[in-house]
Amino acid sequence: MIRAADKKSPREAVEFVLQLLKYNDNNGNPHSDVFWLAALVQSIGELEFGQQVAQRSVQTLSSILFLSSLLKRIDRLLQFDRLMPSYNGILAISCIRTLTQIALKLSEFIPLDRVIQLIKPFQNTKTMWQIRIEASRALLDLEFHSKGIDAALMLFIKYLGEESSLRGQVKLGVHAMRLCQIGSKLDPGSDINGECLVALLRLLESPMAFNNVILRHYLFCMLQVIAGRYSFFQFSQSVYR
Repeated sequence: MIRAADKKSPREAVEFVLQLLKYNDNNGNPHSDVFWLAALVQSIGELEFGQQVAQRSVQTLSSILFLSSLLKRIDRLLQFDRLMPSYNGILAISCIRTLTQIALKLSEFIPLDRVIQLIKPFQNTKTMWQIRIEASRALLDLEFHSKGIDAALMLFIKYLGEESSLRGQVKLGVHAMRLCQIGSKLDPGSDINGECLVALLRLLESPMAFNNVILRHYLFCMLQVIAGRYSFFQFSQSVYR
């Protein structure tokens, strides 16, 4: 994505993407343009609007003004995909991913609660599993960003209990492990609370983990990442106190 000298997306680039979305028309084309739309939506997530109020230029402010229109377009595509699902839910997945990226970049301007409310309905068990998992991963990212690794892991355990597909369980496990890795790099001295550790250990020995060997592998990896943040003695005390 194009960047200006201040490393932000120029107003013209933001407006160009908005115009492409606004005037996209596939009528008369026998072929679907869903992959094009999905790529276009994902490009919105790569835009840089800037966050620091004191450093905002007139151009940056102009770009932010387009944000509302971009979000409305994404929401419209998201709702359209619910009515007429795209191949493997690729459009809805791109919309959810982009909404999450924008929310995390611009949490100063966009209330995370509203984004969560928008994404949460896509966790419905009747939703295509690919979309359902993407929604769960997005909500885990938002939880991690707003409340930290403990809250994200507890939410992961909750979502895992609600997920019936083996593939979905594995994908959630992979994502939770990545969050653990990110958390350990961002704040290597932080503690995982005992309740969360016990919940993960119980999950490791649960029938779900027994029946899904790949999930069990990632749960074990998560515990290894967490254990690496303490000495063995501290880890043992946290678990068994």
